[in-house]
Amino acid sequence: MGDLCTQRDLNCLSDPDRNTRKRALEKISKDVQARSGKPDFTADVVKHNLDLLHKPLLKCVKDPAEKCRELSITILGALVPLATAADVAAIAGEVRAVVLSTRPTPRGHSPPRASKPSRNIFVYTYLRSC
Repeated sequence: MGDLCTQRDLNCLSDPDRNTRKRALEKISKDVQARSGKPDFTADVVKHNLDLLHKPLLKCVKDPAEKCRELSITILGALVPLATAADVAAIAGEVRAVVLSTRPTPRGHSPPRASKPSRNIFVYTYLRSC
């Protein structure tokens, strides 16, 4: 139905090797950018891909490798505005849980290494889509 990734790509997103995860994310990101402006990238195709990708991508948002976090946020940030409000609402709870779990720690504790600018852009894009 116009998948942005293969099953192998999905499996690579949970691979212990960060370079494998990064390569899979780069491939998916490239495919999203290439297809997002095409007429065959309909709401049904976006919904199918969002259903397929949102859980692995949300796991990658918490990845220890900064590049993997940035790429996953970029992919989600590209898909969410193309999705319908109902599709975004369907994943809202999971997105909210991830966003809240990646917030900085209270003062006096060292904050987790996170890609704050890209995370903030994703949160802004997500909230505009709701």
